[in-house]
Amino acid sequence: MTMASATSSKTGAPKTGAPKSGFPKSGFPKIGFIDRISKRFAQQNKRYPSGITMRKVFVLPRRHGFMVGFSTLGVFAIAIRIQNNMLLLLSVALFILFLLSLVWAGRNMAGITVKVQPGQRLIAGQAQEVLVTIRADRPRHFVVAKIGGKIQRLDLSRLVTSVAMTVQIDQRGRMMMPPFVLESDFPFGLARCWSWISAGAILVAPVPHQGNSRFLNQMAQAGQSFEDEEASGADSLADWISGTPQTRIHWKRFAASGRLLVKTGDHAKGELMMIDYARLKSLGHEAALSAMCALVLAANAQQVPFVMSLPSGEVKSPNGQSGEALDALALA
Repeated sequence: MTMASATSSKTGAPKTGAPKSGFPKSGFPKIGFIDRISKRFAQQNKRYPSGITMRKVFVLPRRHGFMVGFSTLGVFAIAIRIQNNMLLLLSVALFILFLLSLVWAGRNMAGITVKVQPGQRLIAGQAQEVLVTIRADRPRHFVVAKIGGKIQRLDLSRLVTSVAMTVQIDQRGRMMMPPFVLESDFPFGLARCWSWISAGAILVAPVPHQGNSRFLNQMAQAGQSFEDEEASGADSLADWISGTPQTRIHWKRFAASGRLLVKTGDHAKGELMMIDYARLKSLGHEAALSAMCALVLAANAQQVPFVMSLPSGEVKSPNGQSGEALDALALA
């Protein structure tokens, strides 16, 4: 895998406190006037709830619901006109049933919660798929999720299901997932019941900018070994062959040129790739984090063991996994 040098990142550092909204400026389908109104009312201090309560449920009759409602009022007017008590009782019963159906629709939605599945993270500026778990405290009926203009039917008969969301967030940090709609027309299909909901916060790693030769030297320094640095330069080098132990790869050369070379000398034992913030901080905080993110992703792609050093602490990855390192970069 070719390792390019890092460019400076224009991404701002996250502020402390509550997670910010990471809603993208585009990519969501246009919504109607009623949905825009309900979306605004659903917010609590500029955040969307992760659980549905009766206070956050919106219910409106559909076209057929309005027809049934007006028909019931018509029957009621006729019953009064002709003084027919049986017809009057029937109209009152139909009207009560209609109102109860609106309440049942809301109760069918209340108690549903959503949450991002553990162990997931995003890379800033990239569209990625996130799995979201949806739970109910009791079986729910005819519930659908409207995500990105697509309708996904949910099976909540077993109380738990999951959906996939394609999300792009352009700023690193602990960010709020964009909201989506859960909707139902239970029980009779006469009313539309919906609620805006968010899956909570997710960690977003910096943009891994690459390709600018300006940072070639700094990237090479960040990718050098943390053990026996001077002795490693005296080793003879040869092209990497599949099956060669990863501990013999010359990581400084790999970071600088992207070419995999192995050392034929005796100084490669116990060597790990070192990704050091101190060697990159002259680029600026965000640019340094972006450069480190590019190195971490490259090491993960090749399953290269590495150690990452940040002002807040050190992260070791003896098997080349990037998860913990990306989380640390997101919060740095």
